[in-house]
Amino acid sequence: MTNWQPIETAPKDGRWFIAYNPMTGPYGTCYREGQFPFYGWAPQTHGCGIWYPTPTHWQPFPEAPDVGR
Repeated sequence: MTNWQPIETAPKDGRWFIAYNPMTGPYGTCYREGQFPFYGWAPQTHGCGIWYPTPTHWQPFPEAPDVGR
């Protein structure tokens, strides 16, 4: 079972979620400046946030594990 949803339905209120882009695979992001940036290490950008084409799908992050707190 999958929770992937079309990127058009992704939250645009600053919440972080998992996006899927065929160029990068899944990654964590949030809507920013009209896009869904990929933040990761890329030698050509010295690790800065870089922009890839718009992802195709998204899903919420899973609930955090219960660690007994």
